[in-house]
Formats: sequence, structure tokens, C-alpha cells
Amino acid sequence: MVFCTVVFDANAILPKKELFVKKRVAKFENVKEGTVIVATYELQNVSNRTITIEYVNPDCICTKYAIDKKEILKGEKAILKLTFDTTGRTGKQKLNAVIKADTETKFYKVICLVYIEG
Repeated sequence: MVFCTVVFDANAILPKKELFVKKRVAKFENVKEGTVIVATYELQNVSNRTITIEYVNPDCICTKYAIDKKEILKGEKAILKLTFDTTGRTGKQKLNAVIKADTETKFYKVICLVYIEG
């Protein structure tokens, strides 16, 4: 009699988790200083498994964020909004935010470009 033990990685046979970020760059031109702008990004789960957004990290404390859901079911979308107050700023501004998800691609970057009239 022969016994055999089979060990496998369940993640290796499951389909990959993929997130699609529609329009990764938001542009705002000729903004008056003092205006609060909101850049909106659509995050779509294009896989067959639930995706969890682990965190969103804007690169500046001047940028706030809100996301309508952290668990995105297959085929569903989440909306990410970055809010930037232009008070005290002029000229070109580039704001970045990194999204970490439990997907094959660990990090996603979105950008907000703003030109503030001075």
C-alpha cells in the first residue's frame, strides 16, 4: 500500500484578481486660487473574485480622499475622489495617490494635474 500527499497552492489555480482604473490622470486648467477641486477615478473589478482596497495614500497632506467601497465584487466599480484645496497655491501642481489592493498588481497610481491661476 502506498500513500501519497499532494500539496498545492490554492492561489496558483485561482484566476488572477485585476483592477482597471479608468482615466488615471485628471486635469484641471485655469483654476482660480482658493477653489476646492475634486478629481474622480473609477476603479473596476475586471476579475471573477472580490478585490479589497487595502489603502489609498495621497502624497500630500493637502489632498484628502474618499472611496465609496473597499470591497469590490466581480464586475462592480468603486469611485475614488481626491479633494484638493488650492488656497495659497499657484502655478502647476501635480498630486499623486497610490492605491494598494489585494490584486496581482499590488499598487496603482492616479494623478491629478492642476494649473492654478496666480
